[in-house]
Amino acid sequence: MVPPSSFHPLLLAEARTFDGELGLLRSRGVEVVVLDDQRCVDMMRTFQADNPELWAEDIAE
Repeated sequence: MVPPSSFHPLLLAEARTFDGELGLLRSRGVEVVVLDDQRCVDMMRTFQADNPELWAEDIAE
């Protein structure tokens, strides 16, 4: 297994609409950088509002 420290940081555009498993990644040594791009937050919130069934399916609710 390749140690996480040998990878580049994981860049995320935003994590306000869905934070996934950031804690798990970080606990395993993965450097996670969240850019918190407002354009991406707005885009995801619009998608969630316009497609609630698809969003729930995508995140396995």
